Amino acid sequence: MARASDGNAPADSVAGISPGAAADSAAAVSPPAPPDTTATPGAAAPPDSAAAAGSEPAAPSSPKSRGPRFDPGLDRDRVEIGAGPAEGYFDAVGALGYRRYVRERSGWAQFAVGELSGANKDYLSEGTASVYYFFRNRRTFRPEWRIRPILEGGPGVHLAVQSAHLSGFSERPFHAKVFLKAHAYAGVEALVTPRVGFLVRGRLSVPEHRPLDYAQAAIFFR
Repeated sequence: MARASDGNAPADSVAGISPGAAADSAAAVSPPAPPDTTATPGAAAPPDSAAAAGSEPAAPSSPKSRGPRFDPGLDRDRVEIGAGPAEGYFDAVGALGYRRYVRERSGWAQFAVGELSGANKDYLSEGTASVYYFFRNRRTFRPEWRIRPILEGGPGVHLAVQSAHLSGFSERPFHAKVFLKAHAYAGVEALVTPRVGFLVRGRLSVPEHRPLDYAQAAIFFR
Protein backbone atom coordinates (compact mmCIF):
# COMPACT_ATOMS: atom_id res chain seq x y z
CA MET A 1 0.00 0.00 0.00
CA ALA A 2 2.84 2.27 0.72
CA ARG A 3 4.36 1.62 -2.69
CA ALA A 4 1.00 2.21 -4.42
CA SER A 5 0.84 5.71 -2.95
CA ASP A 6 4.44 6.27 -3.99
CA GLY A 7 3.50 5.35 -7.60
CA ASN A 8 0.94 8.23 -7.60
CA ALA A 9 3.54 10.73 -6.37
CA PRO A 10 4.19 12.42 -9.76
CA ALA A 11 0.52 13.21 -10.17
CA ASP A 12 0.27 14.37 -6.61
CA SER A 13 3.35 16.65 -7.09
CA VAL A 14 1.74 18.47 -10.07
CA ALA A 15 -1.57 18.81 -8.38
CA GLY A 16 0.14 19.93 -5.23
CA ILE A 17 1.48 23.20 -6.71
CA SER A 18 -0.33 26.13 -5.10
CA PRO A 19 -2.37 28.54 -7.30
CA GLY A 20 -0.18 31.53 -6.26
CA ALA A 21 2.99 29.81 -7.33
CA ALA A 22 1.44 28.96 -10.71
CA ALA A 23 0.49 32.59 -11.30
CA ASP A 24 3.98 33.75 -10.39
CA SER A 25 5.50 31.26 -12.83
CA ALA A 26 3.17 32.38 -15.64
CA ALA A 27 4.08 36.06 -15.04
CA ALA A 28 7.76 35.24 -15.12
CA VAL A 29 7.59 33.67 -18.57
CA SER A 30 5.01 36.04 -20.22
CA PRO A 31 6.41 38.26 -23.03
CA PRO A 32 6.95 42.01 -22.24
CA ALA A 33 4.18 44.41 -23.21
CA PRO A 34 4.81 46.49 -26.42
CA PRO A 35 5.83 50.11 -25.78
CA ASP A 36 3.03 52.66 -25.66
CA THR A 37 3.31 54.93 -28.70
CA THR A 38 0.36 57.13 -27.72
CA ALA A 39 1.57 60.71 -27.04
CA THR A 40 0.99 61.70 -23.45
CA PRO A 41 -0.52 65.17 -22.96
CA GLY A 42 2.16 67.64 -21.88
CA ALA A 43 5.00 65.41 -23.05
CA ALA A 44 7.93 67.33 -24.57
CA ALA A 45 8.23 67.12 -28.34
CA PRO A 46 11.48 65.84 -29.78
CA PRO A 47 13.96 68.66 -30.22
CA ASP A 48 13.84 70.32 -33.63
CA SER A 49 17.12 70.09 -35.45
CA ALA A 50 16.87 73.77 -36.49
CA ALA A 51 16.02 74.85 -32.94
CA ALA A 52 18.78 72.67 -31.51
CA ALA A 53 21.24 74.40 -33.80
CA GLY A 54 20.18 77.78 -32.46
CA SER A 55 18.68 80.71 -34.31
CA GLU A 56 18.94 80.91 -38.06
CA PRO A 57 22.39 81.98 -39.21
CA ALA A 58 22.67 85.65 -40.13
CA ALA A 59 22.68 86.42 -43.82
CA PRO A 60 26.17 87.12 -45.12
CA SER A 61 26.93 90.77 -45.50
CA SER A 62 26.57 92.20 -48.95
CA PRO A 63 29.83 92.68 -50.79
CA LYS A 64 28.71 96.27 -51.46
CA SER A 65 28.59 97.06 -47.72
CA ARG A 66 31.17 99.71 -46.91
CA GLY A 67 30.62 100.29 -43.21
CA PRO A 68 28.25 102.71 -41.46
CA ARG A 69 26.29 105.09 -43.61
CA PHE A 70 27.28 108.71 -44.03
CA ASP A 71 25.54 111.08 -41.60
CA PRO A 72 25.19 114.56 -43.17
CA GLY A 73 24.50 116.25 -39.84
CA LEU A 74 24.43 120.02 -40.25
CA ASP A 75 25.58 119.65 -43.86
CA ARG A 76 22.11 118.48 -44.92
CA ASP A 77 21.30 122.04 -46.04
CA ARG A 78 23.73 124.81 -46.89
CA VAL A 79 23.69 128.29 -48.43
CA GLU A 80 26.82 129.56 -50.21
CA ILE A 81 27.67 133.14 -51.18
CA GLY A 82 30.79 133.51 -53.26
CA ALA A 83 32.72 135.39 -55.93
CA GLY A 84 35.84 134.85 -57.95
CA PRO A 85 37.83 135.66 -61.05
CA ALA A 86 36.58 134.18 -64.32
CA GLU A 87 38.33 133.15 -67.49
CA GLY A 88 37.37 134.88 -70.71
CA TYR A 89 35.67 138.20 -71.24
CA PHE A 90 34.40 138.82 -67.71
CA ASP A 91 36.72 139.81 -64.89
CA ALA A 92 34.71 138.31 -62.01
CA VAL A 93 31.61 136.23 -61.28
CA GLY A 94 29.37 136.37 -58.21
CA ALA A 95 27.21 133.44 -57.13
CA LEU A 96 24.49 132.51 -54.66
CA GLY A 97 23.89 128.79 -54.18
CA TYR A 98 21.79 126.36 -52.15
CA ARG A 99 23.01 122.81 -51.51
CA ARG A 100 20.85 119.92 -50.32
CA TYR A 101 21.98 116.43 -49.26
CA VAL A 102 20.02 113.79 -51.20
CA ARG A 103 21.30 110.34 -50.23
CA GLU A 104 24.30 108.03 -50.05
CA ARG A 105 24.87 105.02 -52.27
CA SER A 106 27.91 102.72 -52.54
CA GLY A 107 30.01 105.10 -50.46
CA TRP A 108 29.13 108.23 -52.46
CA ALA A 109 27.26 111.11 -50.84
CA GLN A 110 25.02 112.86 -53.36
CA PHE A 111 23.99 116.51 -53.34
CA ALA A 112 21.61 118.64 -55.40
CA VAL A 113 22.73 122.24 -55.88
CA GLY A 114 20.91 125.26 -57.27
CA GLU A 115 22.95 128.35 -58.12
CA LEU A 116 22.43 131.84 -59.49
CA SER A 117 25.53 133.57 -60.86
CA GLY A 118 26.11 136.86 -62.58
CA ALA A 119 28.88 138.87 -64.25
CA ASN A 120 29.19 142.28 -65.81
CA LYS A 121 31.80 144.16 -67.83
CA ASP A 122 31.45 147.33 -69.83
CA TYR A 123 28.29 147.04 -71.93
CA LEU A 124 27.71 143.26 -71.48
CA SER A 125 26.02 141.50 -68.56
CA GLU A 126 25.40 137.79 -68.05
CA GLY A 127 23.19 135.93 -65.59
CA THR A 128 23.08 132.16 -65.24
CA ALA A 129 20.70 129.81 -63.42
CA SER A 130 22.27 126.40 -62.80
CA VAL A 131 21.23 123.05 -61.33
CA TYR A 132 23.93 120.53 -60.39
CA TYR A 133 23.98 116.96 -59.11
CA PHE A 134 27.26 116.27 -57.33
CA PHE A 135 28.91 113.06 -56.09
CA ARG A 136 31.35 113.22 -53.19
CA ASN A 137 33.11 110.15 -51.78
CA ARG A 138 32.54 109.93 -48.03
CA ARG A 139 36.16 108.87 -47.45
CA THR A 140 37.20 112.42 -48.29
CA PHE A 141 34.50 114.13 -46.24
CA ARG A 142 33.32 113.85 -42.64
CA PRO A 143 30.87 116.25 -40.94
CA GLU A 144 33.00 116.35 -37.79
CA TRP A 145 36.15 117.51 -39.59
CA ARG A 146 36.89 121.23 -39.16
CA ILE A 147 39.05 121.35 -42.30
CA ARG A 148 37.89 119.19 -45.20
CA PRO A 149 39.07 118.72 -48.78
CA ILE A 150 36.63 119.36 -51.60
CA LEU A 151 36.70 116.65 -54.25
CA GLU A 152 33.39 116.34 -56.05
CA GLY A 153 31.87 116.36 -59.49
CA GLY A 154 28.80 115.75 -61.58
CA PRO A 155 26.54 117.07 -64.33
CA GLY A 156 25.11 120.58 -64.47
CA VAL A 157 22.31 122.16 -66.50
CA HIS A 158 22.64 125.91 -67.16
CA LEU A 159 20.41 128.64 -68.52
CA ALA A 160 22.58 131.63 -69.47
CA VAL A 161 21.09 134.98 -70.43
CA GLN A 162 23.26 137.78 -71.85
CA SER A 163 22.22 141.39 -72.16
CA ALA A 164 24.03 144.14 -74.06
CA HIS A 165 23.70 147.87 -73.57
CA LEU A 166 24.76 149.60 -76.77
CA SER A 167 25.08 153.37 -76.92
CA GLY A 168 22.75 154.92 -79.45
CA PHE A 169 20.17 152.13 -79.21
CA SER A 170 17.02 152.54 -77.13
CA GLU A 171 16.39 148.80 -76.83
CA ARG A 172 18.56 146.33 -74.90
CA PRO A 173 19.10 143.07 -76.82
CA PHE A 174 19.04 139.71 -74.97
CA HIS A 175 20.43 136.32 -75.86
CA ALA A 176 19.61 133.08 -73.99
CA LYS A 177 21.07 129.60 -74.22
CA VAL A 178 20.62 126.29 -72.38
CA PHE A 179 23.47 123.80 -72.17
CA LEU A 180 24.62 120.72 -70.28
CA LYS A 181 28.13 120.29 -68.91
CA ALA A 182 30.15 118.02 -66.63
CA HIS A 183 31.99 119.68 -63.73
CA ALA A 184 34.77 118.75 -61.32
CA TYR A 185 35.61 120.77 -58.20
CA ALA A 186 38.76 120.68 -56.08
CA GLY A 187 39.58 122.84 -53.07
CA VAL A 188 39.30 123.04 -49.30
CA GLU A 189 36.68 124.22 -46.81
CA ALA A 190 36.99 125.13 -43.13
CA LEU A 191 34.48 125.57 -40.32
CA VAL A 192 34.75 128.78 -38.30
CA THR A 193 31.77 127.87 -36.10
CA PRO A 194 29.54 124.78 -36.21
CA ARG A 195 27.25 126.60 -38.68
CA VAL A 196 29.51 129.01 -40.57
CA GLY A 197 32.58 128.37 -42.68
CA PHE A 198 34.45 129.42 -45.78
CA LEU A 199 35.82 127.62 -48.82
CA VAL A 200 38.18 128.09 -51.73
CA ARG A 201 37.79 125.93 -54.83
CA GLY A 202 38.39 125.77 -58.53
CA ARG A 203 36.21 124.28 -61.24
CA LEU A 204 36.92 122.40 -64.43
CA SER A 205 34.12 122.02 -66.98
CA VAL A 206 33.64 119.92 -70.10
CA PRO A 207 32.85 121.26 -72.62
CA GLU A 208 34.50 124.55 -71.71
CA HIS A 209 32.45 127.70 -71.43
CA ARG A 210 34.83 130.32 -70.11
CA PRO A 211 32.53 132.79 -68.36
CA LEU A 212 31.39 130.00 -66.01
CA ASP A 213 34.76 128.42 -65.18
CA TYR A 214 36.42 130.17 -62.29
CA ALA A 215 38.23 129.95 -58.98
CA GLN A 216 35.84 130.81 -56.17
CA ALA A 217 36.02 131.95 -52.58
CA ALA A 218 32.76 131.66 -50.64
CA ILE A 219 31.16 131.82 -47.22
CA PHE A 220 28.64 129.09 -46.39
CA PHE A 221 25.94 128.81 -43.77
CA ARG A 222 24.64 125.39 -42.80
